[in-house]
Amino acid sequence: MPHPIIEVGSYELGYSNYYIAGLDTTNIYLGNYSDVFTLTTVAVSLQESKSLPLVFDHEDLAFQRIQLRVLPPNIYMGDGTVPILYKGKINKGELNMWIKDEAYFTDFVILDSAKVGFITVSSTTQTRALGKLIDFGFEVGVALETDFFREQQKSLFETEGMLLWNTYLEQFVYPYHYVNQYEVGSESLEHLHTGKTIDTISEAQLDVTHYTTKEQFKRGGKSVLVHRLSATSGAYLYVNSERLGKYEAVEDLYSASIIDVYQLKNSSYSFSFYIYHQPYEKLHQFAIYKDLLVALVGDTLWLYRLKSDYFEIK
Repeated sequence: MPHPIIEVGSYELGYSNYYIAGLDTTNIYLGNYSDVFTLTTVAVSLQESKSLPLVFDHEDLAFQRIQLRVLPPNIYMGDGTVPILYKGKINKGELNMWIKDEAYFTDFVILDSAKVGFITVSSTTQTRALGKLIDFGFEVGVALETDFFREQQKSLFETEGMLLWNTYLEQFVYPYHYVNQYEVGSESLEHLHTGKTIDTISEAQLDVTHYTTKEQFKRGGKSVLVHRLSATSGAYLYVNSERLGKYEAVEDLYSASIIDVYQLKNSSYSFSFYIYHQPYEKLHQFAIYKDLLVALVGDTLWLYRLKSDYFEIK
């Protein structure tokens, strides 16, 4: 494997319940699953961190799944079960109600200060759909594409994945969790193409149990996870998988995580590399911005830089 990243350093967070809300050239922005109304900022220098309590009018709403997103200079807070989105400036920490009761969502990404992409379940087809909210100033527009996941529309479990927004290409990228494919779409929700990864599982291997008393289906722990984590930046898709390749040993994963790199423009595989970190801990999120790669492993934030010999930095 090549060595296309340089370790910059690490920062002890003290807890393992953080997630990456955004990053830029100077700061890494973290949300916290246990303290959902606080934004933590870690400097790229790894010399200091700050906690910013978020102030907003909650109106006694029944929040269930709050997520923070940061696209400087703004911070966004959303809960698709309400559904509601808040927006405010990072330097103030005051959030104002932005969009409410327009669409329920399970995941969302910020395209720019006026547009939000989201994943929802269509009430008409009962299948997963890709949507977009647009703030026109005087009203909010809603667009929905129920046929975006047409190649995998067998069950909601089979279409589970991660919604990503590639700023450079202005495209949605959606790697599936349980099959070796990812979808690419335009900002207008047009399906552009389906890419394939180097894994061999093209049909989801799911462990699903049916509970007749509640008429519910639940996914079990024996489901085979193909794409565990993913990120996109520049012209690339980055995918983390725990499924070992032909020349990889299980010992390699004791203190490292494998990242596969794909070219989005031609849907081709480029190479794979290791993210080295503390032993016996799992990578639980990573993100990339220009030449910065941030990884959360246990209670530690790791920072790396991409080498320009291997990547076209955008």
